[in-house]
Amino acid sequence: RIMRTGYEDVEKAYGFGLPYVVLQDPRPFDTATLNYNWQIFGTQAYSIYTTNTERVWRPSAEEGARAVLRFLGKEGMIRESVIGGEKPRLVLNRDFLSLRSDRAGFFTPFVKAGAYVEKGDRLAIIQDSFTLKTLDTLIAPVAGTVAFVFDGSLTYADTALVKLIRD
Repeated sequence: RIMRTGYEDVEKAYGFGLPYVVLQDPRPFDTATLNYNWQIFGTQAYSIYTTNTERVWRPSAEEGARAVLRFLGKEGMIRESVIGGEKPRLVLNRDFLSLRSDRAGFFTPFVKAGAYVEKGDRLAIIQDSFTLKTLDTLIAPVAGTVAFVFDGSLTYADTALVKLIRD
């Protein structure tokens, strides 16, 4: 993720070799972040996200580490080069569609990040933590690519659970 500050360098961000480079317009609270302020004062700053957010999963952590090493190698900051990576797709933050539930409970996803879904596909369910009764079902409102899936087993209401990139 890179913020649109006028000092961003999207081409360099491609050097991480991750599937997406997300260009985000800063929100009011972003102006207090280190990432934003580094960019404003002329330092290239990037945020790296991989598939897991709630707990450390070794393959996801290794993917992030390889991306950083790949970038450092391409920029000539280290002598090693890390092969692999992908030609990233540039995505604007407004292209994401966040799916949330107004119910809390057990979260069971039926898709993974990177999957392609059609409009109407069942993406996940929320179940009552006492009765296991299904309280909510997340359905894809559009066709697109799953960019994010919440990886916790319990969710609060109004939490972003699945993010789609519309076709």
